[in-house]
Amino acid sequence: SSGINAEYGGTKKIMSGTGSSSDSKQAVIEVPTSLHNSTLLYNTLSICPRCALIDRVGISLQPASVVVQDDNVWLVCQCSIHAPHYTLYCSSLEFFKRIHSFSNKEQPQLSGMQLSDMEDMLKKNPQKHYALVLELSVFVGGAFLTDEAIVNEINRLKSLYPHPKKFVLKIVGKVTTDIKTLNEKVLVATNQLKGYPILFEVSYERLVLISSLPDSAFLKVSVYPALKYFLKRGDEELCRKELEKLLVRLKEYRSIQAVITIAVERPFPDLSTILSLLRNEYILVRVVIISMERPPKEVVSSLVKQVQDEKKDFENFSGPSTASITEKQTRTLPVINNLDLWDLVKHLDFCTKGSISSKDFLPVSVGSVMEPFLGYVGYSHLSIQPSPFCGLGACLVNTDKISSVSATRLFNVEKFFFEIQPLLSQIGDGKIGFFMAQKIKKAIKACSPPGSPDFYEYFTEKSKADATRKVIDDMQFLIIHNNMDIAAVDMVRRCQCSVQSTTKDEKMVASCTGCI
Repeated sequence: SSGINAEYGGTKKIMSGTGSSSDSKQAVIEVPTSLHNSTLLYNTLSICPRCALIDRVGISLQPASVVVQDDNVWLVCQCSIHAPHYTLYCSSLEFFKRIHSFSNKEQPQLSGMQLSDMEDMLKKNPQKHYALVLELSVFVGGAFLTDEAIVNEINRLKSLYPHPKKFVLKIVGKVTTDIKTLNEKVLVATNQLKGYPILFEVSYERLVLISSLPDSAFLKVSVYPALKYFLKRGDEELCRKELEKLLVRLKEYRSIQAVITIAVERPFPDLSTILSLLRNEYILVRVVIISMERPPKEVVSSLVKQVQDEKKDFENFSGPSTASITEKQTRTLPVINNLDLWDLVKHLDFCTKGSISSKDFLPVSVGSVMEPFLGYVGYSHLSIQPSPFCGLGACLVNTDKISSVSATRLFNVEKFFFEIQPLLSQIGDGKIGFFMAQKIKKAIKACSPPGSPDFYEYFTEKSKADATRKVIDDMQFLIIHNNMDIAAVDMVRRCQCSVQSTTKDEKMVASCTGCI
Protein backbone atom coordinates (compact mmCIF):
# COMPACT_ATOMS: atom_id res chain seq x y z
CA SER A 1 0.00 0.00 0.00
CA SER A 2 2.90 2.36 0.62
CA GLY A 3 3.89 1.88 -3.02
CA ILE A 4 0.44 2.96 -4.13
CA ASN A 5 0.65 6.04 -1.91
CA ALA A 6 4.00 6.98 -3.38
CA GLU A 7 2.78 6.68 -6.96
CA TYR A 8 -0.50 8.50 -6.42
CA GLY A 9 1.04 11.25 -4.29
CA GLY A 10 -2.35 12.92 -4.17
CA THR A 11 -5.64 12.74 -2.34
CA LYS A 12 -8.86 10.74 -2.17
CA LYS A 13 -12.02 12.88 -2.16
CA ILE A 14 -14.65 11.70 0.29
CA MET A 15 -17.34 13.14 2.53
CA SER A 16 -16.96 13.71 6.26
CA GLY A 17 -20.46 14.69 7.36
CA THR A 18 -22.88 13.34 9.93
CA GLY A 19 -25.49 12.38 7.39
CA SER A 20 -28.09 14.70 8.94
CA SER A 21 -29.77 17.76 7.50
CA SER A 22 -27.19 19.81 9.39
CA ASP A 23 -24.48 18.78 6.93
CA SER A 24 -26.40 18.70 3.67
CA LYS A 25 -23.86 21.14 2.22
CA GLN A 26 -20.82 19.39 3.70
CA ALA A 27 -17.69 20.08 1.69
CA VAL A 28 -15.70 17.24 0.21
CA ILE A 29 -12.84 16.15 2.45
CA GLU A 30 -9.58 15.18 0.78
CA VAL A 31 -7.78 12.42 2.61
CA PRO A 32 -4.02 12.88 2.24
CA THR A 33 -1.94 10.10 0.77
CA SER A 34 1.27 12.06 1.29
CA LEU A 35 2.51 14.90 3.48
CA HIS A 36 4.11 16.92 0.68
CA ASN A 37 1.63 19.79 0.92
CA SER A 38 0.96 19.68 4.65
CA THR A 39 2.00 22.04 7.45
CA LEU A 40 3.17 20.68 10.80
CA LEU A 41 1.24 21.85 13.87
CA TYR A 42 2.97 19.69 16.48
CA ASN A 43 4.76 16.37 16.94
CA THR A 44 3.40 13.60 19.13
CA LEU A 45 3.43 9.82 19.52
CA SER A 46 0.69 7.42 18.52
CA ILE A 47 -0.14 3.76 17.92
CA CYS A 48 -0.46 2.14 14.51
CA PRO A 49 -4.01 0.72 14.53
CA ARG A 50 -3.08 -1.89 11.94
CA CYS A 51 -0.27 -3.25 14.14
CA ALA A 52 -2.46 -3.26 17.24
CA LEU A 53 -5.84 -4.35 15.88
CA ILE A 54 -5.11 -6.38 12.73
CA ASP A 55 -1.62 -7.87 12.98
CA ARG A 56 -1.83 -8.24 16.78
CA VAL A 57 1.92 -7.70 17.16
CA GLY A 58 1.52 -5.76 20.38
CA ILE A 59 1.32 -2.08 21.14
CA SER A 60 4.26 0.24 20.67
CA LEU A 61 4.37 4.01 20.34
CA GLN A 62 5.29 5.33 16.92
CA PRO A 63 6.32 8.82 15.76
CA ALA A 64 3.28 10.86 14.83
CA SER A 65 2.32 14.41 13.99
CA VAL A 66 -0.69 16.65 13.77
CA VAL A 67 -0.69 18.43 10.43
CA VAL A 68 -2.95 20.64 8.36
CA GLN A 69 -3.71 20.19 4.70
CA ASP A 70 -6.37 22.11 2.79
CA ASP A 71 -7.90 23.51 6.01
CA ASN A 72 -8.28 19.99 7.47
CA VAL A 73 -6.33 18.89 10.55
CA TRP A 74 -5.04 15.31 10.60
CA LEU A 75 -3.35 13.05 13.12
CA VAL A 76 -0.75 11.06 11.17
CA CYS A 77 0.89 7.97 12.64
CA GLN A 78 4.14 7.05 10.89
CA CYS A 79 4.42 3.29 11.32
CA SER A 80 7.77 1.65 10.60
CA ILE A 81 5.99 -1.30 8.95
CA HIS A 82 2.78 0.01 7.39
CA ALA A 83 1.81 3.08 5.41
CA PRO A 84 1.00 6.21 7.43
CA HIS A 85 -2.41 6.19 9.08
CA TYR A 86 -4.51 9.36 8.82
CA THR A 87 -7.26 10.39 11.25
CA LEU A 88 -9.31 13.50 10.56
CA TYR A 89 -9.10 15.59 13.75
CA CYS A 90 -10.94 18.69 12.64
CA SER A 91 -12.30 19.91 9.31
CA SER A 92 -11.86 23.56 10.33
CA LEU A 93 -8.34 24.83 10.87
CA GLU A 94 -9.71 28.12 12.20
CA PHE A 95 -11.71 26.34 14.91
CA PHE A 96 -8.79 24.04 15.78
CA LYS A 97 -6.38 26.96 16.20
CA ARG A 98 -8.91 28.91 18.25
CA ILE A 99 -9.37 26.01 20.66
CA HIS A 100 -5.63 25.41 21.00
CA SER A 101 -4.95 29.09 21.61
CA PHE A 102 -6.32 28.52 25.13
CA SER A 103 -3.60 26.04 26.08
CA ASN A 104 -2.10 27.19 29.39
CA LYS A 105 0.64 24.60 29.59
CA GLU A 106 3.97 24.22 27.90
CA GLN A 107 3.62 21.43 25.37
CA PRO A 108 5.83 18.42 26.18
CA GLN A 109 8.72 17.82 23.81
CA LEU A 110 8.59 14.19 22.65
CA SER A 111 11.63 13.97 20.43
CA GLY A 112 13.90 11.13 21.51
CA MET A 113 11.76 10.14 24.50
CA GLN A 114 11.47 6.51 25.53
CA LEU A 115 7.93 6.28 26.85
CA SER A 116 5.93 3.28 28.00
CA ASP A 117 2.82 5.11 29.16
CA MET A 118 1.32 8.32 30.42
CA GLU A 119 3.16 8.31 33.73
CA ASP A 120 6.53 8.53 31.98
CA MET A 121 5.23 11.57 30.11
CA LEU A 122 4.05 13.20 33.32
CA LYS A 123 7.47 12.77 34.93
CA LYS A 124 9.04 14.67 32.04
CA ASN A 125 6.32 17.33 31.91
CA PRO A 126 7.66 20.67 33.16
CA GLN A 127 4.39 21.35 35.01
CA LYS A 128 2.67 19.03 37.48
CA HIS A 129 -0.66 17.76 36.18
CA TYR A 130 -3.54 16.92 38.52
CA ALA A 131 -6.53 15.11 37.10
CA LEU A 132 -10.00 16.51 37.67
CA VAL A 133 -11.62 13.07 37.91
CA LEU A 134 -10.16 9.84 39.33
CA GLU A 135 -11.93 6.56 38.61
CA LEU A 136 -12.40 3.82 41.20
CA SER A 137 -13.68 0.43 40.07
CA VAL A 138 -15.28 -1.34 43.03
CA PHE A 139 -15.95 -4.55 41.09
CA VAL A 140 -12.75 -6.06 39.70
CA GLY A 141 -12.00 -9.57 38.44
CA GLY A 142 -15.48 -10.86 39.19
CA ALA A 143 -15.51 -9.72 42.82
CA PHE A 144 -16.13 -6.59 44.86
CA LEU A 145 -13.27 -4.81 46.55
CA THR A 146 -13.27 -5.23 50.31
CA ASP A 147 -14.19 -2.22 52.41
CA GLU A 148 -10.60 -2.07 53.62
CA ALA A 149 -9.27 -2.06 50.05
CA ILE A 150 -11.62 0.80 49.13
CA VAL A 151 -10.53 2.85 52.15
CA ASN A 152 -6.84 2.24 51.43
CA GLU A 153 -7.17 3.18 47.78
CA ILE A 154 -9.05 6.38 48.59
CA ASN A 155 -6.40 7.38 51.13
CA ARG A 156 -3.71 6.72 48.53
CA LEU A 157 -5.49 8.89 45.97
CA LYS A 158 -5.90 11.70 48.49
CA SER A 159 -2.17 11.58 49.25
CA LEU A 160 -1.42 12.40 45.60
CA TYR A 161 -3.00 15.84 45.93
CA PRO A 162 -1.43 18.60 48.04
CA HIS A 163 -3.73 20.60 50.30
CA PRO A 164 -6.13 22.22 49.41
CA LYS A 165 -6.46 20.53 46.00
CA LYS A 166 -9.20 17.95 45.62
CA PHE A 167 -10.58 15.70 42.91
CA VAL A 168 -13.88 14.27 41.78
CA LEU A 169 -14.14 10.54 42.49
CA LYS A 170 -15.95 8.56 39.80
CA ILE A 171 -17.15 5.17 41.02
CA VAL A 172 -17.89 2.49 38.44
CA GLY A 173 -19.19 -1.02 39.00
CA LYS A 174 -19.42 -2.55 35.57
CA VAL A 175 -20.64 -6.13 34.97
CA THR A 176 -21.96 -6.80 38.48
CA THR A 177 -25.69 -7.45 38.91
CA ASP A 178 -25.56 -7.21 42.71
CA ILE A 179 -27.05 -3.73 43.02
CA LYS A 180 -27.40 -3.83 46.81
CA THR A 181 -23.71 -4.57 47.41
CA LEU A 182 -22.70 -2.03 44.77
CA ASN A 183 -24.67 0.61 46.64
CA GLU A 184 -23.02 -0.41 49.93
CA LYS A 185 -19.54 -0.01 48.43
CA VAL A 186 -20.42 3.50 47.28
CA LEU A 187 -21.52 4.34 50.81
CA VAL A 188 -18.16 3.11 52.14
CA ALA A 189 -16.35 5.45 49.73
CA THR A 190 -18.65 8.34 50.61
CA ASN A 191 -18.00 8.00 54.33
CA GLN A 192 -14.26 7.98 53.69
CA LEU A 193 -14.20 10.91 51.27
CA LYS A 194 -16.06 13.74 52.95
CA GLY A 195 -15.99 17.07 51.16
CA TYR A 196 -15.24 15.55 47.76
CA PRO A 197 -17.75 15.30 44.89
CA ILE A 198 -18.54 11.70 43.93
CA LEU A 199 -19.91 10.59 40.56
CA PHE A 200 -21.69 7.25 40.65
CA GLU A 201 -21.80 6.07 37.03
CA VAL A 202 -24.50 3.55 36.22
CA SER A 203 -26.71 2.49 33.34
CA TYR A 204 -30.31 3.65 33.07
CA GLU A 205 -31.66 0.36 34.48
CA ARG A 206 -29.24 0.31 37.42
CA LEU A 207 -29.87 3.92 38.26
CA VAL A 208 -33.60 3.20 38.57
CA LEU A 209 -32.93 0.16 40.80
CA ILE A 210 -30.45 1.97 43.06
CA SER A 211 -32.73 4.96 43.45
CA SER A 212 -35.36 2.56 44.80
CA LEU A 213 -33.18 1.29 47.68
CA PRO A 214 -34.09 2.65 51.15
CA ASP A 215 -30.42 3.48 51.85
CA SER A 216 -29.64 4.63 48.31
CA ALA A 217 -26.27 6.36 47.92
CA PHE A 218 -28.15 9.10 46.10
CA LEU A 219 -29.42 10.28 49.49
CA LYS A 220 -25.89 11.55 50.15
CA VAL A 221 -25.52 15.17 49.07
CA SER A 222 -22.00 14.59 47.74
CA VAL A 223 -23.08 11.74 45.43
CA TYR A 224 -24.10 12.68 41.91
CA PRO A 225 -25.81 10.03 39.76
CA ALA A 226 -23.98 9.83 36.45
CA LEU A 227 -26.00 8.20 33.69
CA LYS A 228 -24.38 7.21 30.41
CA TYR A 229 -26.78 6.61 27.54
CA PHE A 230 -25.61 5.18 24.20
CA LEU A 231 -27.80 6.76 21.56
CA LYS A 232 -28.05 5.71 17.92
CA ARG A 233 -29.91 7.56 15.22
CA GLY A 234 -33.49 6.35 15.16
CA ASP A 235 -33.70 5.83 18.94
CA GLU A 236 -34.16 9.51 19.85
CA GLU A 237 -37.80 9.24 20.96
CA LEU A 238 -37.10 6.18 23.13
CA CYS A 239 -34.19 8.02 24.75
CA ARG A 240 -36.31 11.08 25.45
CA LYS A 241 -39.07 9.02 27.09
CA GLU A 242 -36.61 7.08 29.27
CA LEU A 243 -34.91 10.30 30.36
CA GLU A 244 -38.28 11.78 31.28
CA LYS A 245 -39.04 8.76 33.48
CA LEU A 246 -35.61 8.98 35.06
CA LEU A 247 -35.96 12.66 35.86
CA VAL A 248 -39.32 12.02 37.54
CA ARG A 249 -37.67 9.39 39.75
CA LEU A 250 -34.70 11.63 40.63
CA LYS A 251 -36.98 14.51 41.59
CA GLU A 252 -38.05 12.41 44.58
CA TYR A 253 -34.65 13.19 46.10
CA ARG A 254 -34.07 16.54 47.70
CA SER A 255 -31.32 18.71 46.19
CA ILE A 256 -30.00 15.93 43.96
CA GLN A 257 -28.06 16.91 40.83
CA ALA A 258 -27.20 14.55 38.01
CA VAL A 259 -24.62 14.25 35.26
CA ILE A 260 -26.00 12.79 32.03
CA THR A 261 -23.75 11.61 29.22
CA ILE A 262 -25.17 10.96 25.77
CA ALA A 263 -22.68 8.88 23.78
CA VAL A 264 -23.14 9.39 20.04
CA GLU A 265 -21.64 7.89 16.93
CA ARG A 266 -21.90 8.68 13.24
CA PRO A 267 -24.37 9.27 11.73
CA PHE A 268 -25.23 11.58 14.62
CA PRO A 269 -28.75 11.33 16.08
CA ASP A 270 -31.10 14.30 16.16
CA LEU A 271 -30.53 15.74 19.64
CA SER A 272 -33.07 18.57 19.35
CA THR A 273 -35.79 17.28 21.70
CA ILE A 274 -33.32 15.61 24.09
CA LEU A 275 -31.26 18.77 24.56
CA SER A 276 -34.42 20.82 24.97
CA LEU A 277 -35.60 18.47 27.74
CA LEU A 278 -32.28 18.48 29.59
CA ARG A 279 -31.76 22.25 29.28
CA ASN A 280 -35.14 22.85 30.88
CA GLU A 281 -34.14 20.63 33.82
CA TYR A 282 -31.00 22.63 34.70
CA ILE A 283 -31.62 22.43 38.47
CA LEU A 284 -31.68 18.64 38.37
CA VAL A 285 -29.25 18.00 35.50
CA ARG A 286 -26.13 20.01 36.26
CA VAL A 287 -23.91 18.66 33.52
CA VAL A 288 -24.82 17.32 30.07
CA ILE A 289 -21.99 15.57 28.23
CA ILE A 290 -22.14 14.71 24.54
CA SER A 291 -19.44 12.09 24.07
CA MET A 292 -18.29 11.44 20.51
CA GLU A 293 -17.32 7.77 20.39
CA ARG A 294 -16.49 5.16 17.78
CA PRO A 295 -17.86 1.66 18.53
CA PRO A 296 -14.84 -0.71 18.83
CA LYS A 297 -16.39 -3.28 16.46
CA GLU A 298 -16.93 -0.62 13.81
CA VAL A 299 -13.38 0.66 14.22
CA VAL A 300 -11.99 -2.83 13.62
CA SER A 301 -14.35 -3.70 10.75
CA SER A 302 -13.63 -0.35 9.08
CA LEU A 303 -9.90 -0.96 9.38
CA VAL A 304 -10.22 -4.50 8.01
CA LYS A 305 -12.18 -3.21 5.03
CA GLN A 306 -9.58 -0.50 4.44
CA VAL A 307 -6.78 -3.07 4.39
CA GLN A 308 -8.75 -5.28 2.01
CA ASP A 309 -9.45 -2.31 -0.29
CA GLU A 310 -5.77 -1.38 -0.31
CA LYS A 311 -4.88 -4.92 -1.39
CA LYS A 312 -7.45 -4.77 -4.20
CA ASP A 313 -6.11 -1.36 -5.27
CA PHE A 314 -2.59 -2.75 -5.38
CA GLU A 315 -3.63 -5.83 -7.36
CA ASN A 316 -5.75 -3.84 -9.83
CA PHE A 317 -3.61 -0.70 -10.04
CA SER A 318 -3.51 0.67 -13.57
CA GLY A 319 -2.95 4.37 -12.99
CA PRO A 320 -4.73 7.25 -11.23
CA SER A 321 -8.33 6.74 -10.17
CA THR A 322 -10.91 7.13 -12.94
CA ALA A 323 -13.90 7.37 -10.61
CA SER A 324 -16.33 10.11 -11.53
CA ILE A 325 -16.57 13.30 -9.49
CA THR A 326 -20.08 12.30 -8.37
CA GLU A 327 -18.85 8.91 -7.17
CA LYS A 328 -15.98 10.47 -5.21
CA GLN A 329 -18.20 13.05 -3.55
CA THR A 330 -20.75 10.50 -2.31
CA ARG A 331 -18.20 8.28 -0.58
CA THR A 332 -18.15 8.78 3.19
CA LEU A 333 -15.08 8.98 5.34
CA PRO A 334 -14.43 5.52 6.87
CA VAL A 335 -14.96 5.20 10.63
CA ILE A 336 -11.29 4.37 11.10
CA ASN A 337 -10.27 7.75 9.61
CA ASN A 338 -12.87 10.03 11.15
CA LEU A 339 -12.77 11.84 14.49
CA ASP A 340 -13.88 15.22 13.17
CA LEU A 341 -14.85 17.32 16.19
CA TRP A 342 -16.00 20.26 14.08
CA ASP A 343 -18.67 18.00 12.58
CA LEU A 344 -20.26 17.49 16.01
CA VAL A 345 -19.99 21.16 16.97
CA LYS A 346 -21.91 22.13 13.82
CA HIS A 347 -24.47 19.42 14.51
CA LEU A 348 -25.18 20.80 18.00
CA ASP A 349 -25.57 24.28 16.52
CA PHE A 350 -28.15 22.81 14.16
CA CYS A 351 -29.99 20.86 16.90
CA THR A 352 -30.25 23.96 19.15
CA LYS A 353 -31.24 26.26 16.26
CA GLY A 354 -28.17 28.40 16.88
CA SER A 355 -28.83 29.04 20.57
CA ILE A 356 -25.54 27.22 21.21
CA SER A 357 -23.08 27.90 18.42
CA SER A 358 -19.43 27.12 17.79
CA LYS A 359 -18.45 30.47 19.36
CA ASP A 360 -20.14 29.45 22.62
CA PHE A 361 -17.92 26.40 23.00
CA LEU A 362 -14.59 26.95 24.73
CA PRO A 363 -12.09 24.40 26.02
CA VAL A 364 -13.05 23.09 29.46
CA SER A 365 -9.52 24.08 30.48
CA VAL A 366 -10.67 27.72 30.36
CA GLY A 367 -12.14 26.93 33.78
CA SER A 368 -8.59 26.88 35.14
CA VAL A 369 -8.75 30.66 35.58
CA MET A 370 -11.57 30.13 38.10
CA GLU A 371 -9.60 27.68 40.28
CA PRO A 372 -8.31 30.32 42.76
CA PHE A 373 -11.83 31.71 43.30
CA LEU A 374 -13.77 28.47 43.88
CA GLY A 375 -12.98 28.43 47.60
CA TYR A 376 -14.53 31.85 48.11
CA VAL A 377 -17.98 30.55 47.22
CA GLY A 378 -17.73 27.22 49.01
CA TYR A 379 -16.60 24.93 46.20
CA SER A 380 -13.79 22.40 46.17
CA HIS A 381 -10.33 23.36 44.94
CA LEU A 382 -10.42 21.35 41.73
CA SER A 383 -7.85 21.21 38.94
CA ILE A 384 -9.57 22.05 35.64
CA GLN A 385 -6.78 21.63 33.10
CA PRO A 386 -7.53 18.98 30.47
CA SER A 387 -6.03 19.16 27.01
CA PRO A 388 -7.94 21.90 25.14
CA PHE A 389 -9.05 19.52 22.38
CA CYS A 390 -10.30 16.78 24.72
CA GLY A 391 -13.25 18.66 26.15
CA LEU A 392 -15.25 21.68 24.99
CA GLY A 393 -17.81 23.36 27.20
CA ALA A 394 -20.64 25.84 27.00
CA CYS A 395 -21.69 27.41 30.30
CA LEU A 396 -25.45 28.04 30.25
CA VAL A 397 -26.77 30.73 32.60
CA ASN A 398 -30.25 30.61 34.13
CA THR A 399 -31.82 33.42 36.16
CA ASP A 400 -35.29 34.87 36.72
CA LYS A 401 -34.87 36.84 33.50
CA ILE A 402 -32.95 34.53 31.16
CA SER A 403 -33.07 30.83 30.39
CA SER A 404 -30.17 28.68 29.19
CA VAL A 405 -28.12 31.51 27.68
CA SER A 406 -24.44 30.95 27.01
CA ALA A 407 -22.15 32.88 29.36
CA THR A 408 -20.14 33.96 26.32
CA ARG A 409 -23.11 36.13 25.30
CA LEU A 410 -23.17 37.88 28.67
CA PHE A 411 -19.47 38.23 29.41
CA ASN A 412 -16.30 38.19 27.29
CA VAL A 413 -15.02 34.87 28.60
CA GLU A 414 -12.25 34.58 26.02
CA LYS A 415 -10.79 37.97 26.87
CA PHE A 416 -11.09 37.25 30.59
CA PHE A 417 -9.09 34.03 30.18
CA PHE A 418 -6.21 35.78 28.43
CA GLU A 419 -6.27 38.63 30.97
CA ILE A 420 -6.21 36.37 34.04
CA GLN A 421 -4.16 33.40 32.84
CA PRO A 422 -0.77 35.18 33.23
CA LEU A 423 -1.69 36.09 36.82
CA LEU A 424 -2.51 32.53 37.99
CA SER A 425 1.02 31.70 39.10
CA GLN A 426 1.03 34.83 41.29
CA ILE A 427 -2.35 34.07 42.86
CA GLY A 428 -1.24 30.61 43.98
CA ASP A 429 -3.48 29.18 46.69
CA GLY A 430 -6.13 31.87 46.25
CA LYS A 431 -4.84 34.44 48.75
CA ILE A 432 -5.29 37.69 46.89
CA GLY A 433 -3.50 40.84 48.02
CA PHE A 434 -4.57 44.42 47.37
CA PHE A 435 -2.57 45.02 44.17
CA MET A 436 -3.55 41.64 42.69
CA ALA A 437 -7.17 42.37 43.54
CA GLN A 438 -7.01 45.59 41.57
CA LYS A 439 -5.59 43.78 38.53
CA ILE A 440 -8.35 41.17 38.65
CA LYS A 441 -11.03 43.81 39.16
CA LYS A 442 -9.74 45.77 36.17
CA ALA A 443 -9.76 42.62 34.01
CA ILE A 444 -13.33 41.75 35.00
CA LYS A 445 -14.53 45.26 34.24
CA ALA A 446 -12.84 45.21 30.82
CA CYS A 447 -14.68 41.97 29.98
CA SER A 448 -18.11 43.08 31.22
CA PRO A 449 -20.70 44.70 28.94
CA PRO A 450 -21.80 48.26 29.75
CA GLY A 451 -24.21 48.50 32.68
CA SER A 452 -23.14 45.21 34.27
CA PRO A 453 -22.83 44.89 38.06
CA ASP A 454 -19.40 44.63 39.67
CA PHE A 455 -18.83 40.90 39.17
CA TYR A 456 -15.62 41.01 41.21
CA GLU A 457 -17.52 41.80 44.40
CA TYR A 458 -19.67 38.73 43.94
CA PHE A 459 -16.59 36.52 44.15
CA THR A 460 -14.78 38.30 46.98
CA GLU A 461 -17.32 39.78 49.39
CA LYS A 462 -18.84 37.34 51.86
CA SER A 463 -22.06 39.36 51.98
CA LYS A 464 -22.68 38.43 48.34
CA ALA A 465 -21.53 34.82 48.56
CA ASP A 466 -25.08 33.44 48.74
CA ALA A 467 -26.19 35.40 45.67
CA THR A 468 -23.10 34.23 43.79
CA ARG A 469 -23.66 30.64 44.78
CA LYS A 470 -27.28 30.85 43.63
CA VAL A 471 -26.20 31.95 40.16
CA ILE A 472 -23.53 29.26 40.01
CA ASP A 473 -25.91 26.58 41.30
CA ASP A 474 -28.36 27.41 38.52
CA MET A 475 -25.72 27.20 35.81
CA GLN A 476 -25.69 24.19 33.54
CA PHE A 477 -22.71 22.93 31.61
CA LEU A 478 -22.95 21.37 28.16
CA ILE A 479 -19.72 19.55 27.43
CA ILE A 480 -18.46 17.84 24.29
CA HIS A 481 -16.12 14.99 25.15
CA ASN A 482 -13.76 14.36 22.25
CA ASN A 483 -13.15 10.74 23.15
CA MET A 484 -9.77 9.24 22.29
CA ASP A 485 -9.63 5.56 21.36
CA ILE A 486 -6.86 3.06 20.70
CA ALA A 487 -6.93 3.81 16.96
CA ALA A 488 -6.23 7.52 17.44
CA VAL A 489 -3.87 7.90 20.40
CA ASP A 490 -2.22 11.30 20.73
CA MET A 491 0.29 11.25 23.59
CA VAL A 492 0.42 15.04 23.84
CA ARG A 493 -3.28 15.06 24.62
CA ARG A 494 -3.12 11.87 26.66
CA CYS A 495 -0.55 13.23 29.11
CA GLN A 496 -2.99 16.03 29.99
CA CYS A 497 -5.94 13.68 30.53
CA SER A 498 -8.25 14.90 33.27
CA VAL A 499 -9.98 11.55 33.85
CA GLN A 500 -7.58 8.92 35.13
CA SER A 501 -7.87 5.42 36.53
CA THR A 502 -5.53 3.15 38.46
CA THR A 503 -3.84 -0.01 37.19
CA LYS A 504 -3.08 -3.07 39.31
CA ASP A 505 0.43 -1.74 40.01
CA GLU A 506 -1.05 1.62 41.12
CA LYS A 507 -0.02 3.59 38.03
CA MET A 508 -2.35 6.34 36.84
CA VAL A 509 -3.48 6.00 33.23
CA ALA A 510 -5.88 7.87 30.95
CA SER A 511 -9.36 6.37 31.32
CA CYS A 512 -10.35 6.76 27.68
CA THR A 513 -7.65 4.44 26.33
CA GLY A 514 -6.62 2.64 29.51
CA CYS A 515 -3.20 1.11 30.02
CA ILE A 516 -1.33 0.96 26.72
